[in-house]
Amino acid sequence: MTIPYETAADDREILDAGGYGETEEELDEILYEELEFTLYHEVGHALIEVLQLPTVGRQEDVVDEFALYVCMRLGYTNTIY
Repeated sequence: MTIPYETAADDREILDAGGYGETEEELDEILYEELEFTLYHEVGHALIEVLQLPTVGRQEDVVDEFALYVCMRLGYTNTIY
């Protein structure tokens, strides 16, 4: 699984234009958490595929919920999803 550098750069521009983060460090932290959310989202897809897990509802919703759950358990507070 690869998240291209361009994705991170584009996401940072979007977050900056949206007014997220009062400082560069805070913006970087929000970006980091957002990219980790994306990673866990994709891990959710992989788990469903590899383990042939059944899902209730749309798979996209299930993996979003999984990623949000993991981020919450890690104590992330800046995740914007």
